[in-house]
Amino acid sequence: MRSLTWLDPVVDRCGFGWFQMLLLVQTGATGFASAAVFVILGSMVNHLPLDKWGATRAEATLLQSAIFIGVTLGTLVGGVFADRHGRRPAVLLSYTMLVVSAGILVSVQGYKVMVFACLLFGAVAGFSLPAMNALLVENSPAGHRGELVCLSSVLWFIGELYGAGCVWFMAETGTMLPGAPATGFHWRACFALGFLPALPVIIYAFFSMQESPRFLASQGRIREAEKALMYMAAKNGIPTPAGMPGSSPHLDGFPAQDRELQMELIEEQERENQDWQKTLKSLQVLNRWPVNVSTAFLMILCIVCNFAYYGLIFALPQILHDQKSSIGFLGSPSVQVFTVTLFKVPGIMSAFFLLRTPSVGHKTSLAILLGISAVCAYAYPQLISIGAVSAAFSSACFLKMATSATFIILYVFVLEVYPTQIRSTGMAICTMVGRIGSIMSPLVHSYAVAHAGHSAYFLCISGAAFAAGVAALLMPIETKGMPLGEGEDGETSSLLWNKK
Repeated sequence: MRSLTWLDPVVDRCGFGWFQMLLLVQTGATGFASAAVFVILGSMVNHLPLDKWGATRAEATLLQSAIFIGVTLGTLVGGVFADRHGRRPAVLLSYTMLVVSAGILVSVQGYKVMVFACLLFGAVAGFSLPAMNALLVENSPAGHRGELVCLSSVLWFIGELYGAGCVWFMAETGTMLPGAPATGFHWRACFALGFLPALPVIIYAFFSMQESPRFLASQGRIREAEKALMYMAAKNGIPTPAGMPGSSPHLDGFPAQDRELQMELIEEQERENQDWQKTLKSLQVLNRWPVNVSTAFLMILCIVCNFAYYGLIFALPQILHDQKSSIGFLGSPSVQVFTVTLFKVPGIMSAFFLLRTPSVGHKTSLAILLGISAVCAYAYPQLISIGAVSAAFSSACFLKMATSATFIILYVFVLEVYPTQIRSTGMAICTMVGRIGSIMSPLVHSYAVAHAGHSAYFLCISGAAFAAGVAALLMPIETKGMPLGEGEDGETSSLLWNKK
């Protein structure tokens, strides 16, 4: 396989600017819509026509788990698809499926169809995740990879905030909308509003999104990779960067008129080598030290992070609704959920600061944030029990901040560990296992509330976060500041090559 070590310095010289900002928009539709619908679904359990559908509230809670079952399956399939067929086709296919799932969710007529719609929507959200993040990381200079992931989290936050705003508007509006149920909450319209802003982004992406130059080069499509890099540099206002593969030793000694033909022969030969056998051989890196142990620890971190983050999204609206506590001007649960959602902003800012601080590695950052999560989750029920409602609400806000920052840094960590040939697949494996946490969160919440109250659920989050913080410190490798390029064998990241 052709060495990709030339790519890192060339991508660095292409700069960071307008191209990356456009890429954020092009890849952001699924994340925005997913965040909005997650918040909407978590807030509308009490408003669905469960009696008409012949379903109980407990069965309605399973809709949340159904989403993450879909996310789990979709993430693995999406990761393999993106490594096999490309990041761009994976994202665009997810956009097509997003439109289909949106139509089903808005028009669903029964509980079973609702379960199917949630499964499909979750599969769409998971399918796009590995390709989207791989596109962002592979199109970023080394010093800006963390920043771009932070900025993508801003889009997710805007989606959450938008979803909370939709719920707030639908719950507080005094006007009965046409087709609204007896409760007055028009959940179909709320779903439709959640998806609506994604439509123009989907149309724009189909006509403008570029494939990752790193993926193209790994497939032997060197001329296409070169064009993608030139386009990136041009969008950023940078002259064509030096170090393109045209000066590679593979072409030294050939007359100018034969260089294009020789390049085509090299590309054709390398494309023929990209078969499933090659892919399976690349996956063998997962069995090598230290990536094998690191993968196991990353899975633990992903499980806990999903359990805490999505548990807060889905469980908090129900907890606040059950408590019916008024906190100053935050009178209704809808307003309180909206306020908690706002605390993703300081979470993104915290992740950005930690990623940009050279003296603080990814392991230390994760341990600090998970420690904060453990303290806040433990404090919430204790403060509620003594009547300190405002202080408890503050702890929920800081829990949102810490879990949001943890998610960002964890994604950067996962993407930096694996080489290009299995980057999407490696991330898909870790995040797929992590979805166990999000699937179990609604179930654990329902069981804990039924047998021991809300406090037991928060104690579960606290204990899991503490254990994950210890696991983060025990990680055998640190990727911060390391180059993304592959090792000399083309099947390991430079980090793992240096560890051999």
